[in-house]
Amino acid sequence: MNFSIKFKLIVIISTLMLAGTSVIATFSITTLYQEILNSAQKKLSSDLALGSQLIDNSFPGSWAIRDGKLYKGEKPMNDNPIVDDIGKLSGDNVTIFQGNTRVATNVKKDDGTRAVGTTVSPAVEQITLREGKTYLGEAVVVGIKNQTMYEPIKDSQGSIIGMMFVGVPNAPYDEIASGAQDKIIVFILIILIIAIGLIWLIANRAIKPLLHIVETAIQVSKGTLNIEPIMVRGKDEVAQLGNAVTIMINSLRTLISEIDHSTTSLASATEELNSGIEETINAANFMATSTSKTSEQANIQRYKAEESATLVTGISLGIRDIAIASQAVQKISNTSADEAKDGNDSIKKTVNQMGLIETSVAESVILVDALNRRSNEIGSIVSLINNIASQTNLLALNAAIEAAQAGEQGKGFAVVADEVRKLAEQTASSTGKVSELVIAIQNDSTSCLYGMDKVNQQVKLGLELVNKSGEMFNQILDSTRLAAKKTEQVSGTTQDLLQRTEKVTSTMKDMVTDAISTLQTYQTIASASEEQLASMEEVGATSEELTSMALTLKSSIEKFQV
Repeated sequence: MNFSIKFKLIVIISTLMLAGTSVIATFSITTLYQEILNSAQKKLSSDLALGSQLIDNSFPGSWAIRDGKLYKGEKPMNDNPIVDDIGKLSGDNVTIFQGNTRVATNVKKDDGTRAVGTTVSPAVEQITLREGKTYLGEAVVVGIKNQTMYEPIKDSQGSIIGMMFVGVPNAPYDEIASGAQDKIIVFILIILIIAIGLIWLIANRAIKPLLHIVETAIQVSKGTLNIEPIMVRGKDEVAQLGNAVTIMINSLRTLISEIDHSTTSLASATEELNSGIEETINAANFMATSTSKTSEQANIQRYKAEESATLVTGISLGIRDIAIASQAVQKISNTSADEAKDGNDSIKKTVNQMGLIETSVAESVILVDALNRRSNEIGSIVSLINNIASQTNLLALNAAIEAAQAGEQGKGFAVVADEVRKLAEQTASSTGKVSELVIAIQNDSTSCLYGMDKVNQQVKLGLELVNKSGEMFNQILDSTRLAAKKTEQVSGTTQDLLQRTEKVTSTMKDMVTDAISTLQTYQTIASASEEQLASMEEVGATSEELTSMALTLKSSIEKFQV
């Protein structure tokens, strides 16, 4: 069962008062009874002295036992009526003992006869007869409790021969104590009833503000904060509690308002954060897509650079063949010059030599024609390299734009794109120079071909006009020298072209290496973009949870009526 604090307080205080008053009453009754007994015992002492004095006055002499009887002086004390006289004077029971046996007494048994011949209790006998001390206290006399006093009777030699007894029954004193006890109990009950009434009034007055505080606390527990402040007069603990509850309500009202404002701000902030995260995720997706496309373009660029390197390697091999052929032509031209000199010695050798020259010239024509074709092929390849360089430059520009859009994550990629652009520009510049050299080779090849045609015509003319060989020999010699010079020029040009193509080959290999490095960079950026996208998605999920928590908190706060 649930009891109110007022009821508990009244019960506790009443119980304490009842216990206290009971203790006081018990102590008072016990003390009163003891005082009554003490008074009775003091009276017994005076009564015993009075009885002894009366016996001494009535029967002079010492105490003695003669012939089996107790004497006082010359007067036997057995059945002596002196005990009745003492009893009348003192109102006590009076007994004279011979040894431990009553020989004269006014104490009567139930049948009305005197209790002569009965013995004293062993405890009294021990103290009085054996130890020689006066016994003062409660003792049972013929079945009735008495307040008694026993004093030893000694003969002239100081031997204990009997006892003198005076006593009063406990019943009168018990009645006095019982009456006093009843009065005390009634008085205590009256005091207790009055105290309970006063306690009820005081508790009701003291508990009333506390009940108001409890009611206020119940309203607060239900979420109602827009209530009147608690007004409790005084400076006691209840007033302090009321003031503390009022301060707590005001603090709660302020706290709830601040939390409501904070949750609203938090909800708005999380919405903005979600929007920003969504935009960041979209940007990350776009950057990942762009990086993937750029990576594909870089991969294509790598393949094209590898193809270009292969083509340039082929060009280098072709030019090396041209150089070898040019060296052969140069040797043939030198041989022709030697033979022309030998022709001065013998005209007969001229015909044979002319046949050799015709063959050499035919071979030279073939070689020069091949050189011309190779030059044309080199021009096409250089044009292709130039186109590739332009495309690479365009890709580098697109990559730089993508890197700029990527922001901080694209800085490293922007540096790589700029290096690719510079390399593409260098490649375009080198291919321009190679193109110029190819054009020069083509012009020289055309001139050489033209010269070979003239030599061929001269050879044919020499064969037809062998008789005029002497006259035409100088022209042939000049033409041979010119051919040797041109061949030497072609050989030098092809050597230079070979060196340049080797540089182009090295550059193309560097381009392939850079393209591979660029591709790896793109792949790294793509991986970082994917990680960033995953992180932003986690942040987005966390933000959504935060939004949900803010809405839940706001919903909980709305339960309070501020």
